[in-house]
Amino acid sequence: MNTTNNNTKKTLYTVAYVFAILGTIFMGFFIIPLIWCIPMTISIKKAMDQIDTPSEKPHIALGIFTLIFLSLVTGICLLVADSIQTNVKVDEVEVVE
Repeated sequence: MNTTNNNTKKTLYTVAYVFAILGTIFMGFFIIPLIWCIPMTISIKKAMDQIDTPSEKPHIALGIFTLIFLSLVTGICLLVADSIQTNVKVDEVEVVE
């Protein structure tokens, strides 16, 4: 089940990365939007490379900003991929009453 979630996350990140590249190319006609399109596309690629590694982090903010500034499909894919939980670590906390 864990590998299925990782494959789903990788697929969603790949779709998001492709749409980010397409959005960046489209925004290339307007010089100013490239200031945020190129760094977001690079961040999506880095996030895609972090999947199934110990350094994997949630990228909710990247998904929201991508949704607003780059592409709807890219942002939705990133947010859905972040909602898929692969490794849930719960630390035991001692409750003192």
